[in-house]
Amino acid sequence: MSHYGGVAYSPPERVESRLSDQIAPLSRWSLVWRLAVAGVLALLGVVDLIRFFVLLSSGSSANPALIVGSLALAVVFFLYPVSVAVKLRRGTL
Repeated sequence: MSHYGGVAYSPPERVESRLSDQIAPLSRWSLVWRLAVAGVLALLGVVDLIRFFVLLSSGSSANPALIVGSLALAVVFFLYPVSVAVKLRRGTL
């Protein structure tokens, strides 16, 4: 630590190294758990997407709110798996 103008400060690289020492690395089981949850949600998203296309192909007999709700649910189911994939790609998971 150095003094600059009567105020103690740490150079940025020292602050970053101390912060990384305080943050615990992600355990293997936590990673497996996140990947398992992401996989299950992705499967639910695929099933809901199939339901969306089946409802869409049924024409006028399907309720429009059901069609839109099915697509919205598929998008929601895909949000977490996509975020996990992006974090894995960046190496921040």
